[in-house]
Amino acid sequence: MFRLMWSSRLNNCRRSRAGSRSESKGGQEQSDCLPTPLATGGSRNVPPRTRGREAIRPGSIIVGVGVAGPEAVRKVREARSAAPASRHHWQPAVAVVAPARCGFTLVELLVVIAIIGMLVGLLLPAVQQAREAARRMSCSNNIRQIALACHTYEASRNGFFPPGVDGTIYFGDKRKGDGSYGLFTYILPYVEQDALYQRIDFKQSAWYYQQTIKDPVFMQTLIPIYLCPSYSELKIGTVAGNFYGAVSTYAGCAGVRRTSEDESGKASNDPNTYTPTTQVTVQGEGNIAQNGMFVWGESVASGSVRDGLSNTLFLLETTPAKIINLSGYRWNRSGGSNGLCLTRNWLLGANRSGGAFYDGRMLQERLNGVPSKNLSTAPFNDQPVGSEHPGGANFARGDGSVVFLSDSVDFYLYRNMGTRNGYEILIGQETF
Repeated sequence: MFRLMWSSRLNNCRRSRAGSRSESKGGQEQSDCLPTPLATGGSRNVPPRTRGREAIRPGSIIVGVGVAGPEAVRKVREARSAAPASRHHWQPAVAVVAPARCGFTLVELLVVIAIIGMLVGLLLPAVQQAREAARRMSCSNNIRQIALACHTYEASRNGFFPPGVDGTIYFGDKRKGDGSYGLFTYILPYVEQDALYQRIDFKQSAWYYQQTIKDPVFMQTLIPIYLCPSYSELKIGTVAGNFYGAVSTYAGCAGVRRTSEDESGKASNDPNTYTPTTQVTVQGEGNIAQNGMFVWGESVASGSVRDGLSNTLFLLETTPAKIINLSGYRWNRSGGSNGLCLTRNWLLGANRSGGAFYDGRMLQERLNGVPSKNLSTAPFNDQPVGSEHPGGANFARGDGSVVFLSDSVDFYLYRNMGTRNGYEILIGQETF
């Protein structure tokens, strides 16, 4: 927007009149007392203004340079050339005033972006830790609810906990329990899934529902408390065979299969005597101990827990993070697990042909560890237990309490906690 401002000083007018009278008689009086034309049509005298260190004299033409700046300058120059020449007439000057500019410089913008990036970098790990803490707490609640369901089952069945896998022989196989229902089927009424439980015809095997008719009610139904929130693998298996159906990421503690190595490798301050364990012999996937809370083919009575329920591990997690993508490992994501790692359908307690115990797991390897040998042929029953929680996994004790065990827990103490009647003295129990 442009404004042309003309002004004159009153004292110049007076001096001009006085000079005209003394130097020329009868001469026509000239005056530069001109009103100030404004863009709005008014007129007024304007005092001097200051821009920087230079004063803009009244009568000067001030041009704001914008889109039509050159045109305004041209008009000013025409006005100057048309003005009468007189030593008393002051020629207006032109001052070009640049418009004020608002915004950021490039340097300021880069600094702001860098500061925001630093804040995001500091904030994201804290957010992730908070989310993982919430998932771990939710997992702890899940495993506690499963433990309480097992105790409710025990109270309704004359003191017997649900079997790890039942002893019904469906295929005339001498290895009882093969292809049978397991722990997570028998506690359905106690985890608010009685409608599912009532649909099961126990005259048929679990294999019948999983493979013969592929019943979508059982195969596609995810039970929330059977799943750890941090589990990142497939939640519903799509490959035929043992890998089909909705999974559970928890299992019962099946105990420890002891050998002579336990006796020879024990710590010097360990007073326990480790004798070979009574085992169930199965094909292919490793023999199974019978000294845990959930065993192959039978139910454990609460009165047989000689080590005490509070000193015995009851339930555990089955998805060690380190082995999900372990190269050359039989049960990794792209290997024999077909995207399930070590989880299987919650309806199936054990498979039909190999003797893999799905609803019960032994403590043969270190927590969240890597198998010490036979990665390519690792028997399912010998695989480590663990979770995708950083630093450890959740466990339920026999009394229903839940504890988060660290990956660095003493190996012998960890295994001693896995048996129900080993009479072990728990050295270093304060770590629990």
